[in-house]
Parts: sequence; structure tokens; C-alpha cells
Amino acid sequence: MDGKPLIPLSLLATSVFQRDRNPPSSSSSTSTQVPAPASTQPPVSTQATTSATPSEMMPQRGEDSRQKRPRSSQSPDLSRRLRKKSTKEEDSSSAESTSDSESSSSEDSDHEQLQTTNASALKMHGVIHDLMLELERTRTKHAKYSDKVKTSSKKIRDLSRKLERRFRHMSEHTLVASPGSDRTSLTRRPSIPNSNDRVTLASFVRNTVSMTTTKRTQGLPQPPSPSRSAQSHREQTQRPVFSTSDRDRVPKREHSTAGPSLHDDRIRIAASNVVETFTNIHADIRNKAFARKPRNMVMHSSIAGADMEEVMVANSLDGSIQFWDLENRHLISTIPRSHLNQPWCEDMCWVGQNTLAIASAHKEGVPLQHQLALVHVEKAKPYRSALGMSATSISWTIQPLRESPHDGSRGGIVCVSSLIEDMNGMSLVTAGVDKQIVKWQFASQYTDGNRTPIQQSPLHNKHTSTIQALCYASQSNVLYSGGCDCRVIGFDMVRSEIVVEYKNKDGRINSILQNPVDPNLFLISQATTHNQLLLHDTRVRFETPVLEFGFDSADRLSKQILPSWHPAGAIVSSGMQIESKINIWDIRWKDVHRGAGQSIDVHEKRVFKAAFHPKRSLMTSMSSDGSLGFIDFRLNPDTVVHQ
Repeated sequence: MDGKPLIPLSLLATSVFQRDRNPPSSSSSTSTQVPAPASTQPPVSTQATTSATPSEMMPQRGEDSRQKRPRSSQSPDLSRRLRKKSTKEEDSSSAESTSDSESSSSEDSDHEQLQTTNASALKMHGVIHDLMLELERTRTKHAKYSDKVKTSSKKIRDLSRKLERRFRHMSEHTLVASPGSDRTSLTRRPSIPNSNDRVTLASFVRNTVSMTTTKRTQGLPQPPSPSRSAQSHREQTQRPVFSTSDRDRVPKREHSTAGPSLHDDRIRIAASNVVETFTNIHADIRNKAFARKPRNMVMHSSIAGADMEEVMVANSLDGSIQFWDLENRHLISTIPRSHLNQPWCEDMCWVGQNTLAIASAHKEGVPLQHQLALVHVEKAKPYRSALGMSATSISWTIQPLRESPHDGSRGGIVCVSSLIEDMNGMSLVTAGVDKQIVKWQFASQYTDGNRTPIQQSPLHNKHTSTIQALCYASQSNVLYSGGCDCRVIGFDMVRSEIVVEYKNKDGRINSILQNPVDPNLFLISQATTHNQLLLHDTRVRFETPVLEFGFDSADRLSKQILPSWHPAGAIVSSGMQIESKINIWDIRWKDVHRGAGQSIDVHEKRVFKAAFHPKRSLMTSMSSDGSLGFIDFRLNPDTVVHQ
């Protein structure tokens, strides 16, 4: 060894262990020299080390080779690690490439979807554009044909009126004599088809219903006489020839829908060929008599007193009440809306001598000041005007009633009817949306010109909906009521019990009227499209009407269209739902259920009411166009109808 220091084996082992724990970063790197510990090895001089010869360094090289051997033994582990590392790097690179490919493919699919969406949107815009063009073309066609329809409808109405005037002229002036008898024959004016009827004018002329008018002879009927073989050319070309023998006046039971007559002492219902018709009709029409649509019209009744016999009361939706003189046919006085303090009058009727009851209408957003008011009317004696004509003046006083027995939040009073006025006082009944019927009792004496209300008592609450009709039968002391629940209820005012109760199957009840001659007959108006008028008899089963008649209509009958009895008790008048005609029925005619026996057309729009004067041949009508009509007529009682 020649005095050269040797590296202990322990130090060499430690160096190898550290090398194994910290492998070299590269195979070309030099081995690390581990210095000897200071406690076991003396310091080596730098000079001796540096001055060593190459031969002296040989043992150190051998030791270095011995130091390199353990590192070569660790090379498989290192290569394994390197392979793992390279594998991980390859996996990460492949994952990155896969994600890149997926992102690129998703971008491609999004692009394709966007292109598809854009194409769909463009296609949808095209479809919408085509639809809008089609809509515009259809609207243009609709406007064009609507104008044509309006023009055609107006032309049809004009032609119908002209044709009706011609028929009316013929019915009044065309007389055909019959041999062997002093009776005369005239043709009946037929019903004119309106624009809604799908019939041609030719079929209308072919199906025209004709009528033969005869005069009854005194005594027993004479044997039938042969009809004239040759008629006038006009009669042959326009009308069939009818027999005028007396056997036509004998009722045929097979044509009667009411069976055997139950009213031999009063009115024979649907049992005769002979009816009464209007002739010499003259209409005096006052256009724009009302500022808005008329609402109610009240004629004279026995309870109103003799002073009001020639006074007609009407009101409209403008809230005013008008008093008309029927004799001179002019407006006497008007109560403005500001004096009544109400939106308009919902219903009114005479409830006492010179006393009118007015039910206030309910309007959304307008507080109801009072539910009922009394108007005390005083008529002055007639006087001569400056033109030398007889004139009449009227003064009135309004008495609002503070009592509100009905539920005002639900609409208040809908209808009012008089009961009696005697020494004990005056009484009336009201009904409304709250389904209650209330009796009002007033004192017999006036206090400062007003009636003092004593009591308001409910009668019954059997109705389940709004009550629209009231009718008091004074002979039997029964109050009849009808409403939107289709029920008709008769309440005995003396015994305080229900004596009549039935439900109509067809429609709501609009009005109930007692016959002025036969107190057992009641005319009920229902909201239907046909057979709007029902005649009931209290002497038989009240639930089953003894007669049904009316007209065909596309819409149900409105509550505002009310019928009216002629004072003789056999003729009924009523307006129509769509047309402007006034229909006339004679309940004695055996074919009354087939339609109106006569129609009168004097207004431009539908007629709400055509009421008969109680003593004169006068009918007063009001229309939705705001006009008021005074219609004079003459009754021809001997009209034989051939269907």
C-alpha cells in the first residue's frame, strides 16, 4: 500500500447505499467521492495527493470500478421506471389527442346542428310568410263578399217591403163576391220571408198562405151555395179559388190541438175556422222618440184611476220617463234622469190611483241610491192650445223609498207588480236577483203628499235564480212568479202557501199575463226559439199548457220582447226576436199553433212591445230603433182561414 490511505469498507458501503438511493441522472456522469469521516481518518495533505504518479493512482481506479458495479446492478429498475414514465407520457399524449379529436368532433356536430337550425328557421319564415299572404288574401275576399252580402241583404229587405205593401194593398182592396150570400172574400197578407230564410221568392209565392174573409149571417146557417165558376183573371193567376160555403165555419175536431173546448162560456180555444183580423191599418210612427233604446211601456189599468186612461208611460236606457197623451198623440211631460237619481228604470207599473212604482236598475260601479221610488202623478183638466187643439198637462212628484229589503249588491229589484188598493192602504210586490219576493204595505193616508211605507215582508224563496215575472190574480188571491230557473210558482196570499209549482222544460220565464176576460187563463212567455207563448188554464192541470204557439227564430226570445192581450181576450200581439214585424194571433183559430194569423211591419227594427189600448182600436208599439208607433186598426171579426 506504500503509506497511501485506504478507504474503509464501511464508508464504501455507505457510499454505495447513498448512490442506490440517489441514482445518477445520466449514465455518463462521474462517480461521487465520499470523504472520510474526520474522527477515523487523518487529514490528507493536498500536496501528497496532487503529486502522486499515475502508477500510484491505479488502485483508486480499481476502487472506482468496484464502485460502478452496484450501479450496473440497478439498471433494470431504472429502465423499468423509464419505460413506465414513457408509457404514462404516451397515455397522456394519447388522451390529449383523443380529447382534441372529441372536441373537434363536437365542434363539427354543433356546427352542423347550427346549420340545420338556420335552415329550419329560414324554412319556417317562408311558411309564415306564405300563411300571412294567404290570410291577407282571405281577408280581402271576406271584405269583398261582406260588402256584397250587405248590399244583397238590403236589396232583399227592400224587395220584401215592396212585396208586403203590394199584398197589404190587395188584402184591403181586392174583394171577390160570392153568389147566394152577401159575404165577401179577401186574400190574407202572407208572412214575408226575411234574408235569413233559405227560400226562394218563387217557393214563397207558391207557399203563400191565403185567407178568405166572410161576414156572418144572422140566424141559422144556410145551405151551401155553389161557388162561382169563373173568377177574375187576377184571382186565377195569383190566388187559388176558395170555397165560401157556410160549412167552412164549422170547426173540425181533427184539426184542433186543444181537444174539446173547455171554455164554451167564454173563449173557445183552437176550435174555430173564423178569426179576427186587422183591416184599415194606419200607422203613425214617431222616429227618434227615445234618445236610447226603450225599456218599458205601461198602459192604463183599472188601479191607475180614470184620469190616466189616455196616458201612456214609457222609459228608455237614458234614464228618463215619458208621459204621452194617446188621444192627441204627443208628449206631455218628461221626468229627467237627474230627478230620478238612478241609471234607468228596470221596471214600472201602476200600483195605486195616480201612483206609479219605479224599480231602479243596478249598474256596475254606480252606487244604488234607492231600490224603489213612487211617482205621484196629477193630471190637469184639458185646455185649448194656441192652435185650437185640446191639450193636457201633467205634474208629478217623486218619492224615493229609503227601505232596501233586497240585496243591492246582487242587482236589486228586477220586476214589480201591484196587489190591491183599498181603505186599508196600498200594497205591491217586488222581486229581483236575490230570488226573494217582498210585499210592501203602505198607509192609506198621505203624509205631506207621500205614501208612508208601513212594512216590507218576504213571501217565499222557492226560486233558485233571478225572478223576472210577477202576476197577481185578484180573483183567487194567488201571486204567480217566474224566473231564470224556468219555474212557475203560485203563492196563495191568504193562506200563505204554495198552490202551483212546476218547472218549464224549454226555457226561462220572461213574463206572465192574465187574460182580461177569462181570469183562469194565463199567458206565459218563455225564452225559446219556437212556441214562445204558452196558454195555461187553472181549471185543468196547470203544468200542461192548453195551447202552444209562437214563431220560429234562430235565437231565443229576449226578456225585453213582451206580449200583450187585446181587451176582448182572444187576440195576442208580440214582436219578434230578429224581424221587425208585429205578429197577431187569435187563440180561437184551430191552426194557431202553425203560426201568426197576421203580421204588421211598421218599424225598421225589432219591436219590444205592442200594447193594446184598453178601450179603443189602437195599438202602441216601441222599437229598438228608438221609434214609437201609434197604430189604428179596425177589427174584422169574420175571417175564414184556409191553410
